[in-house]
This record gives sequence, structure tokens and C-alpha cells, in this order.
Amino acid sequence: MIEQRQRARRTFLRLCLWIPLAVFVAIAVAQAALLPVLPDTVAIHWGATGVADGFGPAWTYPAMTLGIGGGVTALLALAAVFEIKSDTQRTQYRFLGAIIGGETGFLGTTMLGLVIAQVGLDDATDAPNAYGILGLGVVIALVWGALYYFLIDEPPASDADAREVEPLELGESEQAVWIRTTQISRTGAWVMGLLLGVSTLGVFVLCLIDMRRADGPTWPLWGCLALMIVVAVMSLAVLRFDVRVDARGLTARGAVGWPRIHVPAERITSATVVDVSPMGEFGGWGWRLGANGTGLVLRAGEGIRVGREGKSDLTITVDDAETAVALLRRTMKTAP
Repeated sequence: MIEQRQRARRTFLRLCLWIPLAVFVAIAVAQAALLPVLPDTVAIHWGATGVADGFGPAWTYPAMTLGIGGGVTALLALAAVFEIKSDTQRTQYRFLGAIIGGETGFLGTTMLGLVIAQVGLDDATDAPNAYGILGLGVVIALVWGALYYFLIDEPPASDADAREVEPLELGESEQAVWIRTTQISRTGAWVMGLLLGVSTLGVFVLCLIDMRRADGPTWPLWGCLALMIVVAVMSLAVLRFDVRVDARGLTARGAVGWPRIHVPAERITSATVVDVSPMGEFGGWGWRLGANGTGLVLRAGEGIRVGREGKSDLTITVDDAETAVALLRRTMKTAP
């Protein structure tokens, strides 16, 4: 089992870090080699109609290829690998691999294609419609993402993933309540902040460029910025959860009262202590949905995994998970 997991880790690093980084470096070198045959100012943004409406220096493309393509790839891959603290933690390498493969295919195709399309132009305003290149990028992203999904190993979960706990012993007239607060880890905060900050800042810069257009703003672009701001605000709501276990079951509530998840005692089918890797198992931090069910994963380490009748498992990272599971197992025994 451990050998399978180590092999899967090596395959993930090779396919999802080293190969994509090599691809982005090669594309950046090709873009730099084409600089002499590009106009000094190139098109870097296309409007909803596919017509170029934003411009910048030619060196913008190799810088974006390395900064955005290489940076995002390295952030996702390395965060996933370093969050796996032991060879018994579950992984979600296939899901992450498909995301990284799709991202590499799309960004690599579009970044290189948009440069090649402007070779020999005297004026960047003559840049061709971008829809064809974007469409090709989507196709290659889907193919590359699917290929990565099938090439990457996803080892089975080890029995050591889950730790059984004996039900809490209480007298017939005794009741118990367990309450803890869990909040996002420093690593998770940095990764979420960087991803949201860089992407929102990038769209904001494009919006500033868009304001200079003579024929008015591109409303879909501004709508995208508004959506990203909403996502950033909503992300703040899942930075902390209050978790409660009592005779009614398990309840987790966000810092502002939302989101709220309640699992009635009679619907709980299992309760175990698990060692959780946010990136490796759920592809990130926060309120997540992945191959291993629903997760309120705010840090790596100890957590509760509850089986739910008719629904996927629920995983919550929280301290003193063993006591919570012991109480949940007693609740399961006494539930009607």
C-alpha cells in the first residue's frame, strides 16, 4: 500500500509539476524568440466579439506565461504534495491532475497561439479574431485533462486512514455536548489569498485597460470582476466553523451563521477519526466537494469523517476529533 502511494506521488510530480513547468518554459522561450517579428505593442485582450481591444508591450506574453502558467501550476502541485504528511492519507491526485492538465493545455495553447497570430503585423489593432485560438485551447484542455486523469494513479485508501473509537460511556441520566471551533490554517489562507488575489487583480487590470476603449466598456469582463469579488467575500464566510456534537447529531456553522450543515443522529451511519490533507484529498481549503465526499477542511491533520444515510461522507478538520467521534458513536447507539 505504501509503495503504491509513493509511486502515485512520483507520477503526480512528474506529470503535474515538472512536465507542465517544462512546457511553460519552452513556450516562454518560443515567445521570446518571436519578439523581433512582433509589433512593439501587441494585443493582450480581446472583447466579447473576439476583436482585440487591449494592448501592451510584447514582453508581456513570456512574462504572463511564466508568471501565471508556471506560477499557478507550481502552487497547486506543490501545495498538494506538501500537504500529504504521511503515506496513509487519502489523495485526490486524479482530480488535481485533470485540473492541472486542463490548465496547462488551455493556457499553453492560447498564450502561444495569440503570439503566433500577431507575427509580422505592423499594427496590433490588426490582430485576428481570438475565438478560433480560444476554441482550440478548450479542446486541448479537455483532451489533456482527460489524459492526465487516466494516467495518474489513485491508490486505494489505507485502513490506517480511519481510526475507530469506542463510544463514550455515560450514565443513563447523563448527557454530553462537545463544541469546538476550527479555522483555516496559515497555509490555506496564503494559498486562497494568492489565488483569489492574483486572479482578481489580473481581471481588475484588464478592466482598467478596458476603460480606455473608445466604444465603451466590455460588460462581460466587468461582470466577471463583480463575480470574483462576490466569490472572495463568500470565501471569508468559510474561514471558520463552529462544530457541535450532541444528542441531536452533528452541526457545523460558519462564522456568520452560513453555511450551516446538520447531520441528524438517526442519519449517521459511521463516525471515524481521520488524518486529512486538504489539497491532496479535496483539492483545496474551505467548504469543498470532492471524490471523498463533502469537506469542511480548513487545515491539514486530525478530523472527523461521518457517514450519512443517502448522502456522501462529511469530513471536518477539527481538534479533539477523538472525543467528538466517541460521543457521535454513543449518539448512534441511542438514536431512535
